[in-house]
Amino acid sequence: MQVSSYDKLFHLRKDRRSRLIPLVAALDDNGKFHAWLPKGDDIIDMKVIDLVEGQYFAKKAGANDDIYFGFLNFLYQRNTVKSLFPFVDYITSDMRNLATSLRKLEIFHEIHHKEDSGRLVISELEYIITVCRSMYDHFQFIAKKIWDGIKLIDSTIQKNSLSDSFSAMVLQGEMLRTPNEISKKYGLTPQLSKFYSDEGISFEKLRSFRDDIVHYGHTPGYIYVTEKGFSVNADHKLFSSFNIWTPGCYYPNDKLASLKPVVAYIIRETLGTMGRFVNVLEQQIKFPDDIAPGYLLFMRGRYLYKLAELDSYINNNVWYSDISEKTESRANVG
Repeated sequence: MQVSSYDKLFHLRKDRRSRLIPLVAALDDNGKFHAWLPKGDDIIDMKVIDLVEGQYFAKKAGANDDIYFGFLNFLYQRNTVKSLFPFVDYITSDMRNLATSLRKLEIFHEIHHKEDSGRLVISELEYIITVCRSMYDHFQFIAKKIWDGIKLIDSTIQKNSLSDSFSAMVLQGEMLRTPNEISKKYGLTPQLSKFYSDEGISFEKLRSFRDDIVHYGHTPGYIYVTEKGFSVNADHKLFSSFNIWTPGCYYPNDKLASLKPVVAYIIRETLGTMGRFVNVLEQQIKFPDDIAPGYLLFMRGRYLYKLAELDSYINNNVWYSDISEKTESRANVG
């Protein structure tokens, strides 16, 4: 492809050399979207009125409901491995589905006067757990490819290939690996070994939850439908293990606790793992400069703003009867 064919991509740096070019939409300084399609050895302009769903580069969010996710921004800005992009698509699709599930749970609460929505909630919860578990392995495949492409300056470190499985990274049988064990097995830096060890704590709880459902045929227990929202037995091992409930999460009898903070915590921790990985990686590894300097990658799509409300679900709006307003500005979800 001719280098000159990329000159119309106003947001990209000019000294690209052989960098991978993320051909996603871009928002110019006048608020107009631009998009392009490859055609042979050239690219052609698309006529864009507005963007309904997708990723785009911009200096600031084009709408209040659009979100910024640091892990995706890193991959689009600094990625040098073309084979990663299908897994990036998996992650963005999962994010959209999780956001939709959060909205569906709200709808189930809105209709609980008309029909018993407990079974609807159980099936949706099982879906959320399954998606979050799979996202860890999608992330791990990306992390493995990034690590394979890194050359360490310290030649004394025996750098080994990482596992495709997040579970294999953090668990030895049913036991969590220590940072030292992870470092010895994979040759990771102390900071990255600690990252995996720390993330393994939340992952192991999610994995146990998912295995109980998928492999052992258990259900998440009975969902209680109340005026305040959906609740579960406060002493249920699958829910209480997350240790996320505050005093305001309990029903007056203290035997039931709100489901909402637990769901939010599971999703937040799953997405947060990816963001924390980038934070650790960028502190130690020199990557290429941003392909679109001065720009950030944003996501747009129906219900994505729900991912910006996760902290609120955990700390403030812990019941489905609570009033929760949309985020007023561009949201950072990890």
